[in-house]
Amino acid sequence: MRFLFNHHSSHHNYARQLQIPQVRDKVLKSLNETFDLVMSCKDVCFDTKINSNLPIKCEELRMSPNGSHLDPSLPIFFDPLGADGVPPPHPTHTETQEHLKQINQEWGQEPTIKLTLGDEAYDLIYTIEDVFRVCRRDVSLPPGDPLISLMHHAKWVASDNISPEIIADGFDGAVFRGRRWMPYAAWKARNALILPHTMIAVLNETREEDKLLMKEVRTILAVMITRLEGGSFPHHTAVPVSRAFKLYEFSLLLTSFFDK
Repeated sequence: MRFLFNHHSSHHNYARQLQIPQVRDKVLKSLNETFDLVMSCKDVCFDTKINSNLPIKCEELRMSPNGSHLDPSLPIFFDPLGADGVPPPHPTHTETQEHLKQINQEWGQEPTIKLTLGDEAYDLIYTIEDVFRVCRRDVSLPPGDPLISLMHHAKWVASDNISPEIIADGFDGAVFRGRRWMPYAAWKARNALILPHTMIAVLNETREEDKLLMKEVRTILAVMITRLEGGSFPHHTAVPVSRAFKLYEFSLLLTSFFDK
């Protein structure tokens, strides 16, 4: 089912948001039916054969730095903000510059030991989280105020728990089954002044092929259903899953639902 979910406050988008409640029940019905199909599927990976049987597909997210979609015809569930509004790292803060220099030096080096896909995923997540929390940003502040990180600038805090803030309790059994895999980290906005993106980093069992596991698909669906069922759903931008296949050469997956 095609469904565009947008959180910006312009008049055009406000009018479009007024239509969202009218279609939410149909979208939720489609999502729940898909979730039931995934739960009943015995396959481990999400491949072409499964894709032909489920109303779900994965598309590569292609967008410009300012957040505009390079392929605007794609059905999407969220409107990414892009990178233009993100303040760059502070150019003279010594700790920040040394931190970024170390990351850049290590980025293209061959590892001394063979890393599993799980190792690479952990490494990527730690790097993203570290830059998010630690690196000071070049933002205008009153004289004498300490430099702040992107986390503080955007007023984000770590989510105390995954459920029910992001994944409803009813999905715990399906999503958290097996401790070798779990959504690692979730962040939320401290207040409603800055409407949040929700990022979930998915760690899965080590494997060589670049296929979505069914447990990953279940997580995507659980996040979307939880968000849409919540009373404040028009005020959130939900990014269900961005997963990296490899640490240095990665693709972002945008999950969308469409009419069969």
